[in-house]
Amino acid sequence: MALIACAECGKEISDKAAACPHCGAPVVSAAPKRGTYYDDTPAPAPVTPPPSGSSWWKWLIGVPVGGFMLLMLIGSCSGTPESRAAKSRQSSAIALCWQEQAKKSNDPATARLIAETCEKMAAEASK
Repeated sequence: MALIACAECGKEISDKAAACPHCGAPVVSAAPKRGTYYDDTPAPAPVTPPPSGSSWWKWLIGVPVGGFMLLMLIGSCSGTPESRAAKSRQSSAIALCWQEQAKKSNDPATARLIAETCEKMAAEASK
């Protein structure tokens, strides 16, 4: 650090000062601060720590859990052909029940009985 004379007031000031502390005049020979707009040298890049190697346990737990969830999803979407055939027969029976209930030849008590039966069949099928 060297002392220089201020161009305005003549008092001694540091050559690294941006302005004279006595009169406030800007110092012409002041060294530019690093990273400012008038400095050609870039500011140093921030130091980032290297990635840690402790993420292996996430893979150790995540892969089996993900595989189990995928198998559960596949199992819930697929069914045996027998269960699909049974659901199809059940749907046909419910449709036939409602067709019988809609016949005009039924007396009101019989129509109500058939409607209740159809509703029960539909409720059991939706379980």
